[in-house]
Amino acid sequence: MGNGCALAARIRAGAPCADFSPQELENVPEFRKPRRLFAFVEGWAPLQREPGEELGLLQGPLFQVRSAQLRNVARGAARVDTGMHSMGWTRTRPFQFFKDHTGKTDQDITVEVDRYIVWPGQALAYKTGQLRIRQFLRTEAERKLGARFDVRKFHDAVLENGARTAERAGSSHERWTEEQAGH
Repeated sequence: MGNGCALAARIRAGAPCADFSPQELENVPEFRKPRRLFAFVEGWAPLQREPGEELGLLQGPLFQVRSAQLRNVARGAARVDTGMHSMGWTRTRPFQFFKDHTGKTDQDITVEVDRYIVWPGQALAYKTGQLRIRQFLRTEAERKLGARFDVRKFHDAVLENGARTAERAGSSHERWTEEQAGH
């Protein structure tokens, strides 16, 4: 893992993300801490690369290649997850798909495919959660707040109430955005 990969991994691991557990929150009712809201919990992880890119820490060709590879893996994983569990793909097809599209080693591909075999829906939750948080919550907040948008406050607002359904996350972020706008 070259310097570019290591820095990207450190940025992602240095903030609450994939390792963040809603069960760790204090003053949040137990029913808001379920482990079954995978789209929220999984969707948070890929968004942690964005601050590094926004701060200009992930620049240059190595970072661009690594970022493109990570995006291809996430897209491919959602396709593979769906293919295996709803379209009857055998183990060989996802392996070849990753080999053709991601640049991963055979060992990494084996681990990735095995993960999706034993955890149906994980990759799909990762991607749909990312899209929900990024495209609907953050993009809408950026649009409404303009220059007043603060990514740190946004991240705090996303995490402060624990794992939620998309509907609950959306309604609480509408309120948060209105508060930030001063309405």
